Amino acid sequence: CSCKQFHYIFLILMECREFLQFCLIDVSEWLEHLTRRSDYHAFLMALPKQKLNPYHIKMEDETYGGNYDENRNFVLSNLTNHKVHTVQCLLCLRSLPVYDRYPLIDGTFFLSIHKSHKSAVEISYNGDPRFLCAVCVGCLHGYSAKVLCTYCKEEWQGDLFQLGTLYSFDIFAANPCCTKRTECNTCTANVLKSKVEASFSWFAQQMECPECGDLDYHLIKPHLDVFKIISN
Repeated sequence: CSCKQFHYIFLILMECREFLQFCLIDVSEWLEHLTRRSDYHAFLMALPKQKLNPYHIKMEDETYGGNYDENRNFVLSNLTNHKVHTVQCLLCLRSLPVYDRYPLIDGTFFLSIHKSHKSAVEISYNGDPRFLCAVCVGCLHGYSAKVLCTYCKEEWQGDLFQLGTLYSFDIFAANPCCTKRTECNTCTANVLKSKVEASFSWFAQQMECPECGDLDYHLIKPHLDVFKIISN
């Protein structure tokens, strides 16, 4: 290639190098303010032995020396920007320290369009406003509390979700148990005409009501309106 092209490529490489150095500095600064996990007591108390594995609990990935993971850095950077190092369970309000490595909390994080509790952290996700929420392992697995649908009384299946990680959608919208949870937010018609077998994230997307045509996140309801928490 010509000298001019070589110089252009060199400048791009230098910019990439500076950007990566900046990212690594930021990561190290985040970790200085976070708790280092010393045990897995919360998981041992709530989970049966067959679920104490990396399939059910997100563990640290050693890729790039464990310093880079998109979801992990997304959570830690947003919480650090808000000076938040402890979050609360959306359901039982238990305080959950945020750790510097996977599993990030004794529970799991998820993103929602609703701020169901003051502890939810407002963030931007792909340019859209969202709230970073958390649920503890005790509520997810029914150890410390049972989570029941307000309408049909069926128990919520929180144990379907991996612990210690981040879901980019509202996990409470997944697998709606009754037609009240699939009502249009405008006209209350049933948005789903039949039972749908789909990924968890599918239920948390925008849908068009077949009756009134309203495009909305119809299956994402205010959490504390839809679910009732019964302490064990």
